[in-house]
Amino acid sequence: MTAEARAEEARRPMPLLPEEADVVEAVQQGRADVFLVPWLTRVQCLLEEGEVRGVAALVDRLLSLCGVRPGTPPWHQIEVGRSVRYLVARCMVLVYRTDAPKPPLFEVMGLLRDVFAADIPTPAHVAAMHVSRELVRAFPRHVGSQSAAIPLCLRLIRPSSHTVVVRFYALRLLACLTPPPAMLKDVLKVLKSGLSDKAGAVVRGCAACLEALAPTSRAEIEAWLALVVKSIHGVDAHTRASLARLAAVLLCQTASSAAADEGKDPVVQPVYAVSEQLHLLYGHLSRASTQEARTEMLSMYDALLTRHGSAWLEQHLDVVYTHLVQEIATRLPNGAELVRRLLDPHWPALSEPAQERAAAYLGTHVLAMWPPSTPTQPVPSEAALCVTLDATAVLVAQLGELSATLHEALYEVHRRLLTHPALAVQVRAAWWLSVACSVQPWLLAPTYAELLGCMRRDTEALSKPQHDRGVSLRARLVGHSAALAALARVAAQHPLYMRNDDVDEVCSLAMDLRTRYSETPAAPHASAAVGSAWMLVGSLMALGPEFLRAQVPTLLHAWRQAWADRPWREMDEGAYLVTERLGALSSMHAFFLHGGHALLTPETARRLVALQSQALAFLAAWERRAPGTSEASLLRARMLRCCTHLAQAPAMETLAPALLRLCVEWLTRAEYASPSGAAPPVHAPGATPWTVQDGVAMGVTSLLAQDRVALDAWTPSFVSAQCQAGPRVGTPVSGALEHDTMALYALPVEPDAGWGLVPRAPAPMPAHVAEVDAAAELFAALFPFACRDVQIGASEGLLTAQRRAALDKQPGRRMAVMANSVVALLGAVRTAAQPVHRASGFANERINAAIRGVAQTALQQGPAVLRRAAAELYGYLASLAGSVSLSAQVACMVEQIGDARHADARAACVLALGEMYARLGGLRAAPLTKSVHTLALSLAHDPHPAVHCCALEALASVAEAAGVAYEPYVESTLRLMTRLCAAATHEPEGGSVGSSNLRVHLPAYPGVARVLSALVGVLGPDLQAAEATRHWLYALLLHLAHDGGDAVPEAIVGLQRLELVVPSMLATRVWADVLRDAVQQPRLAPTAAGAYGQMAQRGSAWLARYGGPSLLVTLLRQLDAHPHLEGIRALIHAWLRDTAPMRPCAWMDLCCTVLLTPEALRTQRVAGAGGDVDEAAMALAPDDTETQALSVRWRTQRFVLTCMHDVLACVHTRAEHVGRGSDARDRRVLSSRVSDMLRAACSASTATHRAVRSQGLQVLRDVLESFAETPDPDFGEARLLEQFQAQLTAALTAAWGADTPPDVRAAAIAVSGVYLSAGIDASPTSRMGRRMVSALEGAPSADASLTAQAAAYVHVAVIRAWARMALTPGLATLVAPHVPTLARAWVHMLTAYATLRADRTASVASAWLSPDSALAPLVQAHMRGTLAQAYPTLLQALTSVFASHPDVVQAALAQDLGDARRAFMALYGLALETLWEALDRPAAPSLLSVVLRSLHVLVDVRYSGSFLLQDAPFDELVCVCQRALLGTDTAVQRGVVQLIRAMVRSMRERLLLHDDGTVQDMPSSKLGRLWRLLSHVMELLPSQPTPRTERATLLQMVWCTLADMIAVGSASLQLELVAVSLHMLVAYARREDEAAWMLTPALSVLREICAAACASAHADANLAHRAVQGFLSAMIDMSDALRARSGDMVSRRSGHALVSASLVLTHLDASITISSEVTERLAFLLAQKLDTDDDAPIALQCLRSMVHAQPPRHSLHLCLGACLPSLVAHALRTHADAALDVLVALVHVMPPDAALRVCVPVAVTYLERPAPSPHVVHAVVELARTHADAFRTATRALDDDARTRLQQTFRTAIGAPAAPTAAPSGEGRIALRTFGAAEWRSS
Repeated sequence: MTAEARAEEARRPMPLLPEEADVVEAVQQGRADVFLVPWLTRVQCLLEEGEVRGVAALVDRLLSLCGVRPGTPPWHQIEVGRSVRYLVARCMVLVYRTDAPKPPLFEVMGLLRDVFAADIPTPAHVAAMHVSRELVRAFPRHVGSQSAAIPLCLRLIRPSSHTVVVRFYALRLLACLTPPPAMLKDVLKVLKSGLSDKAGAVVRGCAACLEALAPTSRAEIEAWLALVVKSIHGVDAHTRASLARLAAVLLCQTASSAAADEGKDPVVQPVYAVSEQLHLLYGHLSRASTQEARTEMLSMYDALLTRHGSAWLEQHLDVVYTHLVQEIATRLPNGAELVRRLLDPHWPALSEPAQERAAAYLGTHVLAMWPPSTPTQPVPSEAALCVTLDATAVLVAQLGELSATLHEALYEVHRRLLTHPALAVQVRAAWWLSVACSVQPWLLAPTYAELLGCMRRDTEALSKPQHDRGVSLRARLVGHSAALAALARVAAQHPLYMRNDDVDEVCSLAMDLRTRYSETPAAPHASAAVGSAWMLVGSLMALGPEFLRAQVPTLLHAWRQAWADRPWREMDEGAYLVTERLGALSSMHAFFLHGGHALLTPETARRLVALQSQALAFLAAWERRAPGTSEASLLRARMLRCCTHLAQAPAMETLAPALLRLCVEWLTRAEYASPSGAAPPVHAPGATPWTVQDGVAMGVTSLLAQDRVALDAWTPSFVSAQCQAGPRVGTPVSGALEHDTMALYALPVEPDAGWGLVPRAPAPMPAHVAEVDAAAELFAALFPFACRDVQIGASEGLLTAQRRAALDKQPGRRMAVMANSVVALLGAVRTAAQPVHRASGFANERINAAIRGVAQTALQQGPAVLRRAAAELYGYLASLAGSVSLSAQVACMVEQIGDARHADARAACVLALGEMYARLGGLRAAPLTKSVHTLALSLAHDPHPAVHCCALEALASVAEAAGVAYEPYVESTLRLMTRLCAAATHEPEGGSVGSSNLRVHLPAYPGVARVLSALVGVLGPDLQAAEATRHWLYALLLHLAHDGGDAVPEAIVGLQRLELVVPSMLATRVWADVLRDAVQQPRLAPTAAGAYGQMAQRGSAWLARYGGPSLLVTLLRQLDAHPHLEGIRALIHAWLRDTAPMRPCAWMDLCCTVLLTPEALRTQRVAGAGGDVDEAAMALAPDDTETQALSVRWRTQRFVLTCMHDVLACVHTRAEHVGRGSDARDRRVLSSRVSDMLRAACSASTATHRAVRSQGLQVLRDVLESFAETPDPDFGEARLLEQFQAQLTAALTAAWGADTPPDVRAAAIAVSGVYLSAGIDASPTSRMGRRMVSALEGAPSADASLTAQAAAYVHVAVIRAWARMALTPGLATLVAPHVPTLARAWVHMLTAYATLRADRTASVASAWLSPDSALAPLVQAHMRGTLAQAYPTLLQALTSVFASHPDVVQAALAQDLGDARRAFMALYGLALETLWEALDRPAAPSLLSVVLRSLHVLVDVRYSGSFLLQDAPFDELVCVCQRALLGTDTAVQRGVVQLIRAMVRSMRERLLLHDDGTVQDMPSSKLGRLWRLLSHVMELLPSQPTPRTERATLLQMVWCTLADMIAVGSASLQLELVAVSLHMLVAYARREDEAAWMLTPALSVLREICAAACASAHADANLAHRAVQGFLSAMIDMSDALRARSGDMVSRRSGHALVSASLVLTHLDASITISSEVTERLAFLLAQKLDTDDDAPIALQCLRSMVHAQPPRHSLHLCLGACLPSLVAHALRTHADAALDVLVALVHVMPPDAALRVCVPVAVTYLERPAPSPHVVHAVVELARTHADAFRTATRALDDDARTRLQQTFRTAIGAPAAPTAAPSGEGRIALRTFGAAEWRSS
């Protein structure tokens, strides 16, 4: 509710009660639900906020709704539905939590019991039972004995004539009651019969009751277990889960036995041991005859493991795992897949130590058993090995590391398993190795080298005889090549850890194998060898486009050789060709998947298309010789997928018709192949592709999974679903890694984000399914762009295939053909609908009719799983075909909807109508709005779950698409949704038995929530005015969010949308409780995190107020258990960003507690920020009531460390928290937490996980940078961090170890540089200083444990750290001896980076790379990124050395590339390019500053030579400068002006020369271009939208640069430029805009201009006179003209004119004459300023400059004389200190006697003031000291009083006591003589 609504409620005497008139009206109009839901929601909110007025009357009303007191009108007339029922129960619970007077609870329970005791059940029965249940659950100790309710419940449960909903609610109530022993037998009897009931809801209720009443005797347990097993067959998923939980409860029962000793508690022991529990279940599982039955039994195993928990699983892992592997995986069909699915959810639930122990156990007790060490040793089966390999891969990926223990237990055994004879074991072992190297990248190089050695030995053994005819050798060859292939992705992700020559060796090995056996295809090992060779070639594609670009010619040649025409007569030769060409196509497919499509040229594409044509011909020939083989199917699938990537190549036009015919054939053929190649089996009647277990699902595509089609629109970078990570859920056929070994390297290479989320192993489909998928994908890519005739043939072929007579006896195969056709066409229309494509043909009548026929057949006759896909196809067709077929489509759907006999068809058709409307859009579909709305509303009432679910989904689609056009239908839709929320036919357990069972999979409430959410979008901002509608929507959505089951995610989304429109509605505790409950459920956590994040965008106050003190800990706990929840990370970061600047201590305390003492989170509150604490800070502290400790895993640790980094970043500019001004004794500031921060950071930096160590070092660096200057609170002269020197040194030393990964070592080196820069222990002999020197002096490749590029990466970190140290003044002693070495290294790295940045394909020979290495492009790309981060610091350090050691820099430049000029060009190009890029997009100010400073140095002619004097480079530089100067970044503009000034000062007259050395005219010269550029900038500067002070500074710099340009040329040129400058200055001074306020600082440039004029006047005295005379006249004329005006602008302009004239007059010498008229006019203007006191300070400033002018000039004396009377009068009138200063200074230009005769009397008047200025006193005393004689003469003219005052002034000035009236003469004489005025006393 809004604040106004709450205030209105508060003003009412009974805010909890409704107006009776409103109730009566609602009942009379049949709108009781419409009234009750908003009212009860409002009551709930009020009760949550503490409102208790009218509680007793409210209870009466609520009980009336439950059937109590039926005589109370009008409440007894209301039938209560589910929505009202749940709201009443919540309100009753809230009421009885208050202390307000109300009826006793036991009395209320009795009244409710009387209601459901009636004979005929009514809706009131259900409401009364539900309210009773909620009250019993909420107040179990206060409701009293409820034994009387048990017989009533049993009576309602027994008869099958009662509705399902009545029986279900009776069971729910019974589950909360404890039956006495006398009733237990009857209760169990009823529950036993209920377990066999047809209604799933009743079975679920009985199972819930039995969980609390489970027996403890073995016989009873086994009997009940048998009944549960019998009941579980064929039930829905929810019922199956309930029965499985019951079975787990039965097996976990415990029994008490008497204690052995008296006084001790009875001993509680489980009835069944672990092995017995498992064997009881297996006994029932072994009797299951179908896969579905086995899956149902496996749910009991899952429930048992869940019931026991992760600790139990860890304790009994040996027993459990041995049972699962030996009994299930090995003995049952598809048992390995069943066990994998069973265990996968339970591995992540183990703690990290438990996961490590489990992985070690699996390695030592299962995997290590192969190969057997003795002949009698049992060998694990292939299934056992596969399950275990999958498990170890999951566990290692979860752990994110391979500890020493795990390495010893797992690494070698997995490597041995590569030689296992089974391909399934080999590929899983290979995948495990890739996972291990991914989490522990430094294993990559040794593993790769070891596998290469094995491959070399295998290839050498190929030519030698083998004892087993080469079977084991071929297995080894395949296994080792598969492992190498799997490692290619890891190498692409971590190129630092790969040796350069390994990739070259793999390439040469693969080519050698391929070439050797291409000539002897019939050799025994030929197929295996060439298959391994192509696998290696294909795996290298994972190295990405950088690698592939250089390999394209080689690959084309190899592919062409593989597909060369070869005659083959024997099947062995044919098998070899199949293997070789499959490998070639696999490598080609991998080429496309890893970015090869971007490298295609038209010619390359043409060659590849030609190869596909040859593949078609070869497949046709092979099929004739060996039809139906899996190799041919896989070859066909690979060829089709390659063609898919080439779909838009022009060369495909000729091949497309044949390919489309092939696709149609394989999608729709009547006979499908089985995995064995035999004829398809005969299936039982009624079998469908989704129920059979024939390995190929009757040939149906796997792209249709759980009614969703995984076939996106085609793009050049299209990736098949076959190449996604992890097993695909919902497919009719299970995938497996051994089905296609290409999956080992087909996954896209994702950058390492640091969270260790390693992808799951892919599960490609079997070959016969893969070819159907590939055909659908290619059809989708080709069909939209094919010619008209081909489209007609393909679409009609799909339609005709479904009607073939051959499928009449195969209804399952007909379904498969139908599904394949719909999926292929849906992919095609998705592609055609993309705006980037130019598809056509869908408006053609024949094409349209054929596609429409396919879709309609699927809608009317297809299975439910195909319903959504067919509806989407129908909708896309309507949008693509336009109005041609729209009416026919709509008419067909309306006709089918009218046929009430086929509910599934009606459901599919209304869904299709909704899709049509959504795809057409609101504007095009506007004529259909009313009819579709009416139909959907009508069908939403239908009791059949399928119909009303699809109708609600269609209604939501229509409302979303129509937008505001749907507004007329909002009220009717809302009324319907309200009724549906109350209708028994739509609630989960309502309706008939069949409907309630169907509704498990077809719930109605999610559709209702989607419709309500769409209505919020329709109304939008109008909801702010529509209060009733707003509350109505809110009440319904909130009800669904509370009690909607499957609808909760949709309801939360709807409430989010409502919050966007009316934010105040959801700022309540009720909404907070909904989100808090949701975020703790993994299924709802992403949605709840998004809602929390939306609320956090408005500030964190709501989170602090309603989130509760433990919300943050709850979020961390969820993130710890489910690290993939990015929404929670984003939420915490948003919360932190909002509150950390104000409460950093609270955040830091929590982070340190999580990392250091996580167990404290459940026992005490984290300390807040001192005494100043608010709700937001309190929300960061865990609650005292937390009972579950937070188990912090490594991903959570890393996240918390990033939070610490963010907190420090938030306060890095806050002086009270960091830096020199922070007081570490104040607990309210962050510096008081330095100890905890360092403990956490040091602990993290020495952890075992690489990501945690890196982030810990980052926090360590943040602490060092933030608190380096913070003083120690106890010893002010020391720094705070000095007391932690030992801990810091220990942590950094550990990170320098040889076993440290290179990225962590590089981070440690950077932190070490910061440590030394912080001045903690910066002496050259310190431990860290010696380490840094050692690292600098050592060669980059000296460490044998590192690859060359890893060593180079570390070396870059060393050089970068030294660069930072070189920029620290306090480290000059440490850095100075190494400057030459450092300069060479900086130059080398900067030039290498400049080269790589300019040309990505350039080869840079360096310590880290051989330019000829195949890995070179990848390594260069990685090093380019590394140097990009380092180069600003390197450039800044090198720039500083330019100034301090120019000779060292020159030597370094010459040494790097052998030519200083080339090195200069690399550095200069890098800096200039960076500046240019920064002008295009925002860049860090520090980077721009570094680049500009470097350019200031680089343009110096000492380094640039004649390069920048050439026209092209100079034009480029001027272009960049012009663009920068015309921008609005004043910092960049200042830097560019300084750059130009540095260039002018360095190059001087060279800027006037041609390239050939001849002198240019000024306008066409380089100097002229710069002059014009700055002049233009100066003109535009006043209108620039930047602060005035910054523009004024920039203007001054521009004028100074122009002054420097004047001094460049000859005397005559200088004189011309002086004239131009003075003219420009006059024009600028005349402007009446911002220029008037900006010009003041720039006037000082007149000194330089005048100096240049005087120096060059000899060249043309007349020009010099005219230029200066004209400037003075113009300025004086301007000032004279402004006398008649007033204002700030006038004063400033007049001041500029007078100051300019004065500056020029005072800085000219005798070489330039000035007319007396100018002087007289200037004197007149100055005198006038003084006479009128108008701008007198300006006049005084001018006169002061004239007085101090050197050398003095006669014209200045005349001007001063003319102004003297006005000056004296002004001084006497205003007593201004500045005026007296000018008078005092007259002694420098007049005879002292004359000057003091004027000055002294004026000074005396100043002294007559009560408190004369010390400045005046000092001036008078100084005059008396320096001009004693003249001063005595001047004082004689004073009267006695004046002299006395003057004497007292002198006494006060020298600190002498005042003389009495009759003072001794000597005292006064001494004092006066001191000031040189002895005559005073005598006078």
